[in-house]
Amino acid sequence: MTSDLIAKLEKLDGPSREVDAEIATCVDRYVTRPNKGWPDKIDYGRLEADGLVTWPGHGFDQLVPAYTARLDAALALVERVLPRMWRSIEWAGTSKPPSEWPVVEFGIGDFKGKAQAKTAPIALLIALLKAKEAQDG
Repeated sequence: MTSDLIAKLEKLDGPSREVDAEIATCVDRYVTRPNKGWPDKIDYGRLEADGLVTWPGHGFDQLVPAYTARLDAALALVERVLPRMWRSIEWAGTSKPPSEWPVVEFGIGDFKGKAQAKTAPIALLIALLKAKEAQDG
């Protein structure tokens, strides 16, 4: 599942709430259930440290952080999921060619790699998922 999520992130031109929700349930502490009032919608709840689930009052994805839009949300996710993953983010320029997109260098254990995307949060998320894949084997 992680490799499918990496592929989706690599194709993104910008933020995606759909991908945020997939990240939340794949690597962060979020769970889902069908919404009682709108059966075609899904509620996202956050699993707390005490084992209880916090469900938002109005349902859907309002608790899920905007990982793909906000660098602080992506960095906080890295700190929760792989706190020892070292990283550096470089901006090679401001234009659109892939050679100038943000690059994240990362490592976990003996595994080292790079991730590149159109935005820094997305590049960091790709790096996190690749490092997690390498760590999990």
